[in-house]
Amino acid sequence: MRRAIISQHLMGLQACDLCGLTGLPHATAQACVVALRQERDRLREELAESDRRARGEGLGLRQVSDVVGYGVGAIGIFFMVGKALVHLALALPLSELPTRPAFVGGLAAVLAGALIVGAGHGWLVRTAPASCAPVPSLGV
Repeated sequence: MRRAIISQHLMGLQACDLCGLTGLPHATAQACVVALRQERDRLREELAESDRRARGEGLGLRQVSDVVGYGVGAIGIFFMVGKALVHLALALPLSELPTRPAFVGGLAAVLAGALIVGAGHGWLVRTAPASCAPVPSLGV
């Protein structure tokens, strides 16, 4: 009868079987249930701590991708504007501007910067959900 009561508390799992012991008196079985509760709580705390660390690392990578992406984009804009000013200073037709190597390189840098920022923010790559599924409770 005592074993059946403990089994109901653990949703079909028998506490004594989880501890590796069988035929225990009621007090020992209760101690086993308490040990299972403590282990469950410890595992939940570990999971919460690792989740906090992972979120902090994700934020750091996002900041790095922002700095790198915006920097590469700014360099690309610098090249494009510089080539446009030189092109105008030499009085060359503006229709030739997109064919100049500095302008094409600057455009490629702007696009690469946008891709880096987009990947860092998850706009281009599907990211994992913010939190994992909850840990199923043993009903303890």
